[in-house]
Amino acid sequence: MSARRAVLIPLDGSAPAEAILPHVLRTARALQLDAVLLCVLVEITSTAADRTLHLIVEARERLRQEAENYLRGVARHLADHGVRATTEVRVGDAATEIVAAAKEFDVQLIAMTTHGHRGLGRLIFSSTTDAVLRSVEIPALLVCSRESKREARAAETNEGDGAMSPTLRELLLGARTRFDVIEHPPAYTAQQRAANAHVGGSRVAKVVMVRADDWWGMVALPAPAKLDLHALEPLTDRTRLRLAAEDEFRHLFPDCEPGAMPPFGHLYGIDLFVDRDLADEEEIVFPAGRHEAEVRMNMRDYIDLARPTIAPLSRVSRAA
Repeated sequence: MSARRAVLIPLDGSAPAEAILPHVLRTARALQLDAVLLCVLVEITSTAADRTLHLIVEARERLRQEAENYLRGVARHLADHGVRATTEVRVGDAATEIVAAAKEFDVQLIAMTTHGHRGLGRLIFSSTTDAVLRSVEIPALLVCSRESKREARAAETNEGDGAMSPTLRELLLGARTRFDVIEHPPAYTAQQRAANAHVGGSRVAKVVMVRADDWWGMVALPAPAKLDLHALEPLTDRTRLRLAAEDEFRHLFPDCEPGAMPPFGHLYGIDLFVDRDLADEEEIVFPAGRHEAEVRMNMRDYIDLARPTIAPLSRVSRAA
């Protein structure tokens, strides 16, 4: 592999694992990433007599050859779509080898399919995915294995700039801040986004725009909350503050789908305000610039990057 930046893609030959590939294609093209295809084989052991050892050796070699052939086929597929790839077959614990490969290849992104489900207000991952996420400090692109083949094909033919808006992508990758990208069916309200991403609404940011004459402000609230304009006005030194309609502000975010702008006002020259209830959460989930993707990151890291004004701005509690 060259010195170019790369994305690590763990694969096991299954259809659920391969559901990540269409998403990797568009993300790798947008970010100009090479791909590292990794297959981790389970160690074959035996307590049988020595006369069976040659069978174990043959089985190991056969499995390795099958894995190498499989990965080479995937690499050709990626190459046909403009993404250069290298392959790596290892033996051992899946999570341990994925983490080791991420460090050895110095990748900028890990792309994995997760067998996630919703529980206790958050997304619960498979043990392998969870172990990897806890052991690395680089971004991860996660796609739920329940995604349909139709949606995967649609993602593969999407000619967009990837899951994130280019402006947001450059900010997060440039800061080398740990974040995850969660792709999901299209959602157009904060509550729908929370449901589709399988994340509790209290940590999902609803981004609203306000204006007073030619001045613009951006406010991030918990998904169930409503903005208290009277609480916001003293922070802006402006009167007659009002909520702005989507048609009024869509031109301010040319690299985002309408209404899917991420809560980073300084990227667009706009003042940013974050509700105290949202800021008190341990993590934040916000639009990635597309209606089909969210970014999840540690709240403290987000505040350090976004530099918002934080104040009580909700008219309803988070439990509403």
